Amino acid sequence: MHLTGIKLGNVPPFTDPITLKFDERVNVFIGPNASGKSTLLQVLENHFGGNDKSGKRPIAGVRSHLSLCDYESFNIWTGSDDPDWSTRNYLSADEEWVGTREKRRGNANAPPVIVIGTAREGLPGISNQPDTGDFGETAGEILAGPFSGSRTMAGGDLLGKELRTLGDEISGNGGEAPYRKLRFLEDAEVLADACSLQVCQEVVREARSHNYIPDIHSPNILLDPHAEPSEINVLRRRGINTTDQRNFATLSSAEQPAKSFYREGEDLPIYLGHLSSGTEGTLLWIRWLALQLVYHYEFQEGWHEKPAILLIDEIENHLHPTWQRRVIPALLEHFPGLQIFATTHSPFVVAGLKAGQVHVLKRDEKGVVTASTEQRDVVGWTMDEILRGMMGVDDPTDEYTAKAAMELRGLRNEGPRADEKAEEARQQRMLELRAMVDRDLLAGGPMAAQREQFEQQFAEALENYSRTQDLEQENH
Repeated sequence: MHLTGIKLGNVPPFTDPITLKFDERVNVFIGPNASGKSTLLQVLENHFGGNDKSGKRPIAGVRSHLSLCDYESFNIWTGSDDPDWSTRNYLSADEEWVGTREKRRGNANAPPVIVIGTAREGLPGISNQPDTGDFGETAGEILAGPFSGSRTMAGGDLLGKELRTLGDEISGNGGEAPYRKLRFLEDAEVLADACSLQVCQEVVREARSHNYIPDIHSPNILLDPHAEPSEINVLRRRGINTTDQRNFATLSSAEQPAKSFYREGEDLPIYLGHLSSGTEGTLLWIRWLALQLVYHYEFQEGWHEKPAILLIDEIENHLHPTWQRRVIPALLEHFPGLQIFATTHSPFVVAGLKAGQVHVLKRDEKGVVTASTEQRDVVGWTMDEILRGMMGVDDPTDEYTAKAAMELRGLRNEGPRADEKAEEARQQRMLELRAMVDRDLLAGGPMAAQREQFEQQFAEALENYSRTQDLEQENH
C-alpha cells in the first residue's frame, strides 16, 4: 500500500504543473533553494491533515488540494488534454490505498503519515523537564501533535503508564491485553534504538536505552526510612550507553547520574539530552517514528512491517556524511513497510539510491520550476559525479577557485585573438589561472580528467606515429 504519483500546479513555486511518479520505497527530492522541495512535502502533509498550522508556506486552500485517484487513471491522464486533468491537482495511489480513501487517525486500514520537519528539537536540561500534561491529557493527544524530542518522550511515558494502569485494573479478571501491548511498546523502543545504532554506530554502543536517575539527594533517600519514592526522579529511557569518556565533573549534582542506583563496575549512562545534536536528534525522531507506528496499528503483531508514509525535510540535518549515507538503508531495513519522502542537499544521501528514487527539481532564471526523475541507479557514483551530474554544481570547490575555473574555460573557448598583443594577454592570463585551478576541476572531475589526459596522450602518440611514417617515406 503506497502512493504512486503526484500532479501539482498553481502552487508556488510550481507555476507550471509538474508530474512525478513515485517509487514505492524511497523518494528523495533534490534541487536548489526555492525549487519547491519542502513545498512538495507540505502539500502531502496538508492532504493528510497535517499539524503545521504556521501558515509559513502560501499553499493553503483549494490551490493545494489533491484529488485522490488510482495509478491506472493517473497513467492514462498524464499528458492528456482532459480539461479536468489540466486544472486540478492529483495524488495517485495503488488500488489498496484508494480503497481506504482518506487517512484518518484510528483507521488501522490506512497507513499513518509521520512528519519530521527541519527542526530536530531535542530534550531540555534535567532540571527543566516539562510536565507531560503540557502536551496533552492522554497519550493519543500527545501523539497527534507535531514531532519534538520532549513530546516523543512524554508520549512514550504516558502510553506506558496508561497500559500499566489498565493492566492492573483488569488483571483480576484475567485481562492480559494491556501487558501484551506494553511488551510491544518496549519492542518499539528497542527497534528504534537498533535503527539509530546502525546510523550512529561510532557513538551509540547498544540498541538498548536505560533509565537515567539524576543524583538528587540520593544518599538521603537511601538512608531516610521516611523517604518518598516520588523523590527519586526516574527519567525513563533517557540514559544512553555510548563510547564517550565518562566525565560528569562539569555537570551540576542535579544533572549527574546517581551512582548508587547503578551496578558497580558498569558504565554509567549518559543523559540523552547531553549527547551531540546529531546523535540526540536521530535517536529521538526514529523513536517518534516507531511510536507512531505501533500506536497507529494498535500494537498488532508485525506492526513495524506494516505500511506507513514518512515525510522528512532535510534528512541529513546534523549528520556527518558517513551517517548521512546510512540513514535511508537503516530505515528500510528496520521498517520494511515504510515509504520515504525526503528532501536533501547532500550527495551522500543520494548515493546508492536506485533508478526512480531521486526526483530532480530545477529552477530557471525566470523562477520556473521543472521536475524529472533520475532513471539511472546512483550506485558507485562518486560525490563529484553526483554534484556535477545531478545537483547542478559545476565546480564542487570553493567560490574563489570556481570563479577562476569559469574564467579559464571562457578564455579557452574564446580561441586565439586576432590582435597579437590581445592574444599575448589572453595566454598570460590563462597561465595565471591554470596555476590556481586544478586539472581535475577544469576538466570536469577526476574521470573527465583521466579521459582528457588519455585523449591527449593518444593524440601525441598518433602525431609521433605520423611523423615516423613521414620520415620513413622520405628515406625511401
